[in-house]
Formats: sequence, C-alpha cells, structure tokens
Amino acid sequence: MSEEMDQLVRRAAGRPPVRPDRIVAMALRIVDEEGAEALSMRALVERLGSGTAR
Repeated sequence: MSEEMDQLVRRAAGRPPVRPDRIVAMALRIVDEEGAEALSMRALVERLGSGTAR
C-alpha cells in the first residue's frame, strides 16, 4: 500500500462515517427550513456535527 493510501485509511478509521440516509435527511431539512440556497457542504457538516476531513 502506498504511503498516501495508508494515511487515508488511518484517517478514515478514526472517525465514524455518517450514514447516507442521515445526510439526505439533514439536507432536506435545511432546504425545508432555509431554502435551497442555504444548502452547502459546510451547512451539512455543521448541522451533522461531523467536521471536515483532514
């Protein structure tokens, strides 16, 4: 395994994944509450409490 791939695997292992159905439900909630223009990756991350990948 390449060093870059090894780092990606280690990073992914440290954070539990967010289920796709939860992401979709939150996206729909944002659109319902604030309109489509408010939907962004940043808005989803904040609402899901997920944080950014590093």
